[in-house]
Amino acid sequence: MTDMEPRFPEVTWWERSSDTNPERNFIELNIWAPDLGEAPTKEDSGKKDSAEKDAGEKDLVKKGIVKLEVTPTRVFFQGYSTTKKVTYQVDLKLCKEVDPENFTYEIAGSMPRAVVKLIKKDLDADYWEKLVAPPKPHYLKPDFGMYIDPSEQEKEEEPEGMDQLDFSKLGGGMEGMGGMPGMEGLQGMMQGMGGMPGMQGMQGMGGMEGAAGEEGDMEEDEEEMPELEGEEEAAGSTSKPKIEEIA
Repeated sequence: MTDMEPRFPEVTWWERSSDTNPERNFIELNIWAPDLGEAPTKEDSGKKDSAEKDAGEKDLVKKGIVKLEVTPTRVFFQGYSTTKKVTYQVDLKLCKEVDPENFTYEIAGSMPRAVVKLIKKDLDADYWEKLVAPPKPHYLKPDFGMYIDPSEQEKEEEPEGMDQLDFSKLGGGMEGMGGMPGMEGLQGMMQGMGGMPGMQGMQGMGGMEGAAGEEGDMEEDEEEMPELEGEEEAAGSTSKPKIEEIA
């Protein structure tokens, strides 16, 4: 595709396994070759940059711009990066067989990587553990972020109850609990207590710190009460008639 010597991109891979479902029995390759497009030639001198020509192109494999070959025990990839100005090449010899007639890929000019999904030939609940026969290429790495224990694959396929939760109703304090049985009265009671000293923060439960502060102020007021009584006594009977009138 170009006279430049090919380079090896980073390749990450992860897998899922199944002894009953072929669609859950696959390997996914991520070939980190960004912005794939047509390699420039001598005839392209003075013309538009190849990245502009290939912008928006969906299937670069069918166009012959990217080369992708899959056999039962081999995956070959070659593509030119229009931004890195290099040709990337990958040649993997698999340790087990895949179905060469049943693989998919996602390769576009604007993507940071090429994605290739391989279907394992044999249904098996166990992982391959290794992707290639030795020696392992230095650019090939497992994607630990996508790894799950084989025994947990069924849970991943059908998350228990998660699709029934409405997370928009969570995190809204007491208002988010309005749909719970018996909470209507409590919600109304909390709203009715909003005028009491120190209870303003109870609505939505977001003001507990404010309530604690009010409680501290009340304690301080109680400690100051004897001093106020002393002041009233020292001032004479100015406060007593008022108390008697209230009584």
